[in-house]
Amino acid sequence: MGYEGALNPEVSVLLLLSLLACNGGKDDTDEIVVPFSPDLPTTGCGLDYEWAPMEQMGEVVSYEHMDEYSLGADQLNVLLTQFGAGDLTPVPYGVEVYRVRYLTQDRGEVVEATGWLSFPAGDGVPEEVPTVVWTHGTSGFTDQCAPTAAGLEGAGYNMLLSALGYAVTAPDYLGMNGWGAPAPEVHSYLVSEATAVATLDSVRALWGFAEERELAVGRPAKQAVLWGGSEGGFAALWADRYASGYLPELDVVATVALVPPTDMRGLAAHAVNHFEDATGALVAMLGANHVWYGEQAPLSQVVTDEEPYFLASSIVDVMLSECDGGDIFDGITTVEQVYTPAWIDTLRTGGTMEPWTCFVDQSNLVGSAIPRGHDAPLLFQVSGEDELVVAEVERADFPNLCAEGYRAEYLECAGADHSEGAVDSLPYQLQWVRDRLDGVPLPQDVSCVQGEAVDCSTFTLR
Repeated sequence: MGYEGALNPEVSVLLLLSLLACNGGKDDTDEIVVPFSPDLPTTGCGLDYEWAPMEQMGEVVSYEHMDEYSLGADQLNVLLTQFGAGDLTPVPYGVEVYRVRYLTQDRGEVVEATGWLSFPAGDGVPEEVPTVVWTHGTSGFTDQCAPTAAGLEGAGYNMLLSALGYAVTAPDYLGMNGWGAPAPEVHSYLVSEATAVATLDSVRALWGFAEERELAVGRPAKQAVLWGGSEGGFAALWADRYASGYLPELDVVATVALVPPTDMRGLAAHAVNHFEDATGALVAMLGANHVWYGEQAPLSQVVTDEEPYFLASSIVDVMLSECDGGDIFDGITTVEQVYTPAWIDTLRTGGTMEPWTCFVDQSNLVGSAIPRGHDAPLLFQVSGEDELVVAEVERADFPNLCAEGYRAEYLECAGADHSEGAVDSLPYQLQWVRDRLDGVPLPQDVSCVQGEAVDCSTFTLR
């Protein structure tokens, strides 16, 4: 089994006077610039911190031009055909690809993160193109598992999207520095704030990088699509949620969330009732949350730590050394071997077990304290046979999103496992995004209508 603040209302008179003094005696009609600070609460669950100063967020501290991935359209068409994606050809543009280290924040501290940036290149590229934020699915929990450490496989999606005419940022996420200095701790897997903040600061990195290089064509617009699968669907939805408060200049046109975990409490309950892929994923989430929230309670309160498996004692070390979970679950066949009786009972009865239920609930999209300050349409894709981001849980959560005000189109891929639906529906996703960017409204007859599952393998590009 694998894993797959508001502007400070207490600005003092002294601060105002100092700002006036810095204006060198200019008259009182001059504007006083107050530094931006996110109009958002920080996570909670026992943590107490303020947002770091925003002036440096997204600053690119180093970059590498990836010559071997910066290809012309003809080369990309050959490559796509070789990888069985000939249906996506011909692409109109070549690509320029970079990997970057940029500044973001983690629990109020300035840190470095890594990711891909890519731009369309060649004849006919418009001066300005839409921004796409591509957020990847689970690839592991530490540096060597990051997409920027994975070569062509890790750069594939952003290369394709840039070849189709988008400026793309593809963050690795916190705890996954794919190149340069290592990350200080394990990846903050399925932690909503950490994921959203690093993702949105990668947009700042994309914009700033393009401005500094004075791109003549392919400059990223403020119009953006947030797009990702699995953990990346989680990232896209939480970036969508944080965008208005954390990066207000971002104009979210659409969000595409493929097999996204939205109902974390529901998925956790399923994980302790059925020994499936979700069982292992919850262990990884608990291990990452245990580290990110400061090890407030022993992991052994929720994960077993008995001979011969010693899961609670070993899980974080395994996450730091293996991208796929290794053999940690070999020989385990029941949820009782994985979770403590108290944790199983808590999730099965919908009870409370602090701080652990707080950690889980903080990543629950419905009911979040983070307001969604825009009304961009959402494509919500579910795979009918998904045992990781469990189809029946996400299927049931879709109406709850609509009740919160999302304008969402539901797409369920019949008979597809976790990854198959997200891949098979790619032609539909591409056309759906083009329609939204072209100003085509989401049709009323699909908005928040939960239709029957369809065979997504039949989709072709229009």
